[in-house]
Amino acid sequence: MSSIDRSAAVLQRLPHGAVIIPANADPFAAMIRGCVELIELDQAGGGPDSGVSRRLAEVIMLQLVGFVRSQLWQGTLPGNGVLHDEFVLRAMSAFFARPGDAWTVETLAVAAGLSRAAFFERFRKAFNDTPLKTINRLRLQIAADMLGRSNASLSDIAQEIGFGSAPALVRAFARQFGKTPGQWRMQSRNGAA
Repeated sequence: MSSIDRSAAVLQRLPHGAVIIPANADPFAAMIRGCVELIELDQAGGGPDSGVSRRLAEVIMLQLVGFVRSQLWQGTLPGNGVLHDEFVLRAMSAFFARPGDAWTVETLAVAAGLSRAAFFERFRKAFNDTPLKTINRLRLQIAADMLGRSNASLSDIAQEIGFGSAPALVRAFARQFGKTPGQWRMQSRNGAA
C-alpha cells in the first residue's frame, strides 16, 4: 500500500489514458528523471531495497500529479483554490476527460466523492461561480480551441463538448465571445481571434 494521498485522483480517466511530460517541463521532468535514475541504480545494486524504490515511485507519482494539475488549468480558471482542493480537482479532471457527457452537479459530486451540497459549496468557493455555469464556460473555451485548430463541423463540436446541437452552440458561443463560431474560426486562422 502506498502513501500517495487521494489528490492523485486527478489522473483518473485522463484522455488517451496517458500523461506525456515533455523533457523541458521542469521542475517535473527533472525530478522524475532523477527518480528514475535512482530506481535504476537501486535495482542494479544487487540487493534492491523495495522500500527505497517504492518511495521514489511515490515521488514520481506526486510529480505526475503536479504536472497534470499545472496543465489542466492553463489560465482558464480563476485563483489557486481549485489547485488546492483535491475534490474539486477530481471532478474537473473527470469533466475534462469527458466534456461531452451530460454533467450535472450530482454527477460532478459523484466524481469528486462528495455529497451534492458539499461539492456545490466547495466548487462555488473555488470558482466564485456555480458548477454548471463554469462547465458551460469551459465547454465554450474548448469549442473555441477546436474551431481554431480543426475543420470539425459545428455539429461534431457541439456533440463532442456536450452542447447537443449546432444552433445551441452558435447562440451560446456568440453570447460568450461576441462573434459566431464561423467568425471565430476565420479570425483564429488569420491570427486575429
